[in-house]
Amino acid sequence: MPEPLRRTDHVTFEYNVHLVFVTRRRFDFLDPHVSEAVLTYWRRVCTKYGSIAWDIEVIWNHAHLFLRLRPDDSAEDVTLSLMNNPAHFLHRRNSAVLRNKKLAGVWKPGDYAGTAGFATTVQIQSYLGCESETVGRR
Repeated sequence: MPEPLRRTDHVTFEYNVHLVFVTRRRFDFLDPHVSEAVLTYWRRVCTKYGSIAWDIEVIWNHAHLFLRLRPDDSAEDVTLSLMNNPAHFLHRRNSAVLRNKKLAGVWKPGDYAGTAGFATTVQIQSYLGCESETVGRR
């Protein structure tokens, strides 16, 4: 589980995302051997870009990733990097299987991305020094 709030010189933040990737036609080819290779690959990508993968689970035809990102990260860019790079990697390793099943690629074109936060509204209000009536109003 990640730390509730992270700090840099100029910002205190919590930027956690939950990503779900699904294989095309939910084809079950992410067996334990392939899954381990994908996990290793994703961890390398996260390390390269400074993201922290605090939980990743690969289940035969889909994957859940819980990541801690930096404030200047784009969830879309991180998602594309995590989907596209392993897709190339998986396609190289499993091209015969994908061809046999007539799959145009590894992942469905869409994904799920949602925030996964722990800080409460009261904690944020306290940090900002706001009255409860003013938070969220324009």
